[in-house]
Amino acid sequence: MEGFDELKQKILTSVKTKAKYEVIKNLTRWLSEDKVFGDLTSHLLGLDYLSRSGKIIFFSKTKQDFLLAGADFLQEIFNQSAKPYSQNLKLYFKQYKKDGDMVKYKEKIFEVWSNNIGFLLSLERLCLNLIIRLSAIATETRRLVDAVSRFGVHILATRKTTPGLRFLEKYAVSVGGGLPYRLDLSSGVMIKDNHIKAFGGMKNLLSFFEKLEDEKLRRFLRKGITIEVQSKKELSYALKIAKIFKDKGINFSDDILYQRCFIIMLDNFDHRDAKLLLKKIRDFSSSEGIKVFIELSGGIRPHNVGLFARIRPDAISTSYITFSPSFFPDISADIFLD
Repeated sequence: MEGFDELKQKILTSVKTKAKYEVIKNLTRWLSEDKVFGDLTSHLLGLDYLSRSGKIIFFSKTKQDFLLAGADFLQEIFNQSAKPYSQNLKLYFKQYKKDGDMVKYKEKIFEVWSNNIGFLLSLERLCLNLIIRLSAIATETRRLVDAVSRFGVHILATRKTTPGLRFLEKYAVSVGGGLPYRLDLSSGVMIKDNHIKAFGGMKNLLSFFEKLEDEKLRRFLRKGITIEVQSKKELSYALKIAKIFKDKGINFSDDILYQRCFIIMLDNFDHRDAKLLLKKIRDFSSSEGIKVFIELSGGIRPHNVGLFARIRPDAISTSYITFSPSFFPDISADIFLD
């Protein structure tokens, strides 16, 4: 069986591949959104002629160190954007920092030279926006990962991502040492509160799984299942469902890196109640011989993540790392003419 570090690296590599494809797939829309090929300023000043050459250097203006993410895609953005231009357009690159590196104040990140300085200027803001946002997510994720690492707790992203940037933001989480978790709705079964309400409650859900034919159950649960729990009563039903799976001979992993987990997500509990319910789950898991992965979610931020990590769940999931990171690095770009 692969080690923890090897598996995390494999996940990072896989998500990076998806993120790179997302860049290529969305680039035409991004260029159109900013009217990159209609840059009035560069046209007016004559900066988009092939005789106007120079380079742009991306660098940090932030005195606080930050974790870099997104810089590994900049060369792809420039190369893909150059395709509609004349074959005489030339580009040369130098990458000072790669994704996953810490960047200090005034350190250079990336340099690109062209014989069309206007082309570089038209892409400056698009590139800055991307690496600033992704670096913010990576840095915020690393902050949480460092806070919980001594307790052996995973930090998980959620599906609360910017539409069109899902894989890029999940990649930034991975750069920060977190786990991207479900990439999409096909990544595993997650029965949340609204599913339970739509189904008529946990009692009906229990009855459904009791009657579900074994073959269909195995097919749908091959990637694992998460059941969201918001009360002690709901937890008792979730544990009964776990017992059904055991009786049907379905075996789950106890590590989310391997997927195929039975996950109970304790949602929006304070740390005292979460601690009591976590013990109940652990006791059940031990006595019944059922592997249950425990996730805590809801309102967990840097100021309280330590309280929740100390009760030692398997993972903490949070949407704020992708939706509203508290720190955005100030990254700038300077022009240097030949």
